[in-house]
Amino acid sequence: MNRDRYHRQKGLWLAGVVLLCIIALSTNLSSVWAINRPESFTDISTSWARDEINFLADQQIVQGYLDGTFRPQEPITRAEYIDLIVKAFSLPGNGQPTFSDLPAGFWALSYITRAHEEGWVVGFPDGTFRPQEPVTRAQALVVLVRMANWTAQPWPYPVPASSWAASYIAAALNHHILLASDPFFQPARAFGDEITSREEAAAFIARTLRQVKRPPSAINVENPDSSDWIAQSFLNRVNQARTDAGLPALTWDPDLAYFAASYAEEMGEQGFFSHTSPFSGSFQQRVQKLFALGFVSAGENIGTTEGCTPQEAVGLLFANFLGSPTHEANILAGNWTLFGCGCWQANGTLIVVLEFGSK
Repeated sequence: MNRDRYHRQKGLWLAGVVLLCIIALSTNLSSVWAINRPESFTDISTSWARDEINFLADQQIVQGYLDGTFRPQEPITRAEYIDLIVKAFSLPGNGQPTFSDLPAGFWALSYITRAHEEGWVVGFPDGTFRPQEPVTRAQALVVLVRMANWTAQPWPYPVPASSWAASYIAAALNHHILLASDPFFQPARAFGDEITSREEAAAFIARTLRQVKRPPSAINVENPDSSDWIAQSFLNRVNQARTDAGLPALTWDPDLAYFAASYAEEMGEQGFFSHTSPFSGSFQQRVQKLFALGFVSAGENIGTTEGCTPQEAVGLLFANFLGSPTHEANILAGNWTLFGCGCWQANGTLIVVLEFGSK
């Protein structure tokens, strides 16, 4: 649907507030995941990083081999790792050869150069990058901590003097890029010089991507025109309605917020308004990404207004949500524990997406 047709059609609906009330899939989805979620690769069903690998495959960041495998336990080279990071965070390649062992025609030259220009990689004292060497865990985590601009942390366990990357690894722990539950983790020492496998690399990058690219969980309540203010307002109203109904409040979830904001932006930029996208598919299809993050159930409310202030829009939309049995059922469902909200604003139009879920 083109943008002009989109606005003409909206004019035929309701003056002041426009609300499409098709509630998609607000029941428990764990059985759907087990039946309908195909593996991205043929050899990852037993991988501890299976969800992260699927997540990156859904984002078209990682690709397997021609035989359909991912080969999760094989090492990943330094060039391959930097290539994945730059692609994951949509950073354009840039620059000319910087390291003595990177010729002008090297396939990952622009990505490595970009990472070097940003200060994420520094190479070796002899001026080389050694692109074909396997990346170590220390190197892998240091690059991500630098890229995310996180502060190095003191290591909370006994640290051998040779652990040059201990403070960076501690920061990765603090931001949940590295988990104590990871099968290779040994808390008695600041490991780091072991070789990183492809599944470890996928886990580190996917976890960082969720932290860095999702909307912030700290809401800016000072600016009523901001997306954060709108999100906080809906969270407050949802939880007040649930409290009034004797239900527990929902917790803000950044993954749901990112999911909601991405879809609101897709609807706004592509000029459609529906739970089914001509680009990313139905809610049943889109929600597979939440399943990859560990969600077992999810539901969605969407609404849009024209010609309203954000304050007016929040009040009108939420009143209409509560006035619709199906939308109210999402707001007051007893099985939800988590909430996220995202919106898109342009030319007086506001599109809001509310996501509900549980893990």
